[in-house]
Amino acid sequence: MSIFESIQVAENKAEKIRLQATDEVNELLEKTRIDSEEKARLLYAEASSEEQRINEAINRKILEKANEIDALYQKADDEFEAQVNIRMKKAVDFIIGKVFDL
Repeated sequence: MSIFESIQVAENKAEKIRLQATDEVNELLEKTRIDSEEKARLLYAEASSEEQRINEAINRKILEKANEIDALYQKADDEFEAQVNIRMKKAVDFIIGKVFDL
């Protein structure tokens, strides 16, 4: 085999190796892309699930606080109504007392 033929064989061999390496790199890039997309989907699903859990917890807290506030308003209304009833009874007793004293 001549030197020229040896060089051509070596160049062909190098080209095959380069093509094989390019194919391997492309396969690795594709695998990495697929793996990355899957990991991103999983992370998004986890984040969405966590967001939903947090929103549910917030909604429960809001409901609890709303119930607490309603209870406080109801207690204040009941106390006010009791005071009104006491004063109304005193006013009626006073007026009746004045009417019958005449």
